[in-house]
Amino acid sequence: MLVAADPTVLAAASSLASSGTLTLRRRHVYHNPQEEDDVRDSGTLDYLPLEMMDQRTYDEKVDLWCIGVLCSELLVGSPPFESTSHSETYRRILKVDMRFPSAMPVGAQDLISRLLRFQPSERLPLSQILVHLWVKSNSQRVLPPCAQAAP
Repeated sequence: MLVAADPTVLAAASSLASSGTLTLRRRHVYHNPQEEDDVRDSGTLDYLPLEMMDQRTYDEKVDLWCIGVLCSELLVGSPPFESTSHSETYRRILKVDMRFPSAMPVGAQDLISRLLRFQPSERLPLSQILVHLWVKSNSQRVLPPCAQAAP
């Protein structure tokens, strides 16, 4: 995840970029002639939004999906659709079959479930993520030491 100061948030999949397994052009995903398992073995399947899996046209709302997956993984230690097999993970993503552990805060579950929506237009916009009650109650602005005022 890349975060700028303004605040711009972008999801970045370094394993996709380094493996060359997928090529992004004109807002579409094209598989290279390599085996499909190459993508899944790199771990990126867990982060692929539905519209990219279906090779449909997509927009910046794919980043919202990735933020939801990342939030879940940071809180739980595993992606929300992770399973014992690639085919089961794929099925769970297509059905948006999320399972939250009981220890996950209800506010975090709410945020993640609003980001991981089947319809991209229903995903919580970035401006709403920043003011979501759970985010606001669990974040603080921290300035780097060089920017802090002297006593």
